[in-house]
Amino acid sequence: MAAIFVQNAGKDTLYYVHTDYQGSLIALSLPDGTVVERYAYELLYKHNAETYPYHRPVRQNRPVK
Repeated sequence: MAAIFVQNAGKDTLYYVHTDYQGSLIALSLPDGTVVERYAYELLYKHNAETYPYHRPVRQNRPVK
């Protein structure tokens, strides 16, 4: 765990940094345990049908009834 000390306009605040198993920042909290911010991330190369056409569903050639 790490901490950040912020001095802003005469007000000092200590924040604790919470990370996930990869070390990515997921939350900041105050010393009393109050979470002040949460962070979430998506995959950088998230594949879907529009961006990665090789994973598009195969269309079947059946006549429409």
